[in-house]
Amino acid sequence: MRSVLFIVSLVFLSACLSPFIGQDPPTGLSGPPALRARFDSVMAAAHLSWQRGPEEGFLRYELERRTAIDSAVVAVLDDLEDTTYVDPGLLGDVVYRYRVVTYLDRDQGEVSLPSSVVEGGIHRQVVVWPAGTEEERFLPTRLVVGPDGVISVVGVGSGSVRRFDGTGNLLATLPFTRDRLACMETACLDGPSLALDSRGSLHVVYNVRRESGPVQALWTKFDPEGRPVWTRPLGVLFARQILIDAQDRVRIESVSQLLEYDLEGQPVGPRRLLPPLLATSVHLWTGRVAALVEPLQTDDAPTPAPRLIVYRDADRRETDFTVGRDPIDADDRGDGLLQRPADFCVEDGADRAFILNAGLHRIEVFRRGQFLTRWGEAGEEPGQFRFGGSVEVVDDPTRGQASERQVLAGGIARDREGFLYVADTFNDRIHKYGP
Repeated sequence: MRSVLFIVSLVFLSACLSPFIGQDPPTGLSGPPALRARFDSVMAAAHLSWQRGPEEGFLRYELERRTAIDSAVVAVLDDLEDTTYVDPGLLGDVVYRYRVVTYLDRDQGEVSLPSSVVEGGIHRQVVVWPAGTEEERFLPTRLVVGPDGVISVVGVGSGSVRRFDGTGNLLATLPFTRDRLACMETACLDGPSLALDSRGSLHVVYNVRRESGPVQALWTKFDPEGRPVWTRPLGVLFARQILIDAQDRVRIESVSQLLEYDLEGQPVGPRRLLPPLLATSVHLWTGRVAALVEPLQTDDAPTPAPRLIVYRDADRRETDFTVGRDPIDADDRGDGLLQRPADFCVEDGADRAFILNAGLHRIEVFRRGQFLTRWGEAGEEPGQFRFGGSVEVVDDPTRGQASERQVLAGGIARDREGFLYVADTFNDRIHKYGP
């Protein structure tokens, strides 16, 4: 019986191989082509490559791209050897699905050989977590990320810093005041500001309201373990921003002045007047001071859009370069237009700036000063933001009077691995996005 089965198997195998005996094996594909994709956030592009198709009867390759809302053929290639393509202009936090279809001319007509589907994207959402609790609206507005990956967040709903790990677990709560926080509205909401020094200590500047009298500006320092070290009055009308450079020089901005200190809170230079511009956020970009600037309204002249301005010096007298553009018309909401931006962070190595464009409820990314990509929209669902809402705002800091007002607020930060964290203020949550 075994010998019979062996003979039958041998005859079947010979029949299968007989067409190829004495000739070269067939070239090209014997099945669906393999498609590979590499998603590049620095270029906002997908780099695609696939197997070469059969030479006999080859007509073309068609590269198809599909998202949740549309589909398109992004490339038609009629060269057999052309098996790579770069698809630029990808948006952040979008799932892109690609396949390549090889078209062949056969006796029965045109036939297609589709590849398997590959998917991916840039700046995909990793996790989102609540910043506050059911009992307390924390309303996060600013955050920084330490070298250890710990995210420190301040909000306008609580006089404390909340520290989270990269998955959203609450690690610690660091109180800095029991008084009511005082916030102002310039272009966006001015609330507490924070920064880390080179030793890992956390510095928070903020303003509080008393029962009567003017608002008081304060500065609290925490050691790397989160223990309070000291709290000092600043003696200015209203503290807006804190910036600590690589040499641990501390700069604190009030409504119209720039103050310089050492890490122990001692003044190291004279107070200097700032240019009459509304800066909603100040950080360093390749060692230079950069600020989101809201233009001042002038009579009988069109108001330009906000800009991210990189200055030559800390006094902000000389401009190095700017990021952003003016609107084409009154209805312009297009890419690269900033509208009431609230915060930004930078990636020095790739010359990228990530701007929280609060007025349009999205994140806008620029590279070397040019628009690169964006993501987000207004709402409460995953991938949506609510940067506009109602909070109590000081009308007159010299008297401490306050009233409820609709404002814009939000914060963004980046860690050493390139992950991005967004303070979604009025949804009271933190988003984490991939590099």
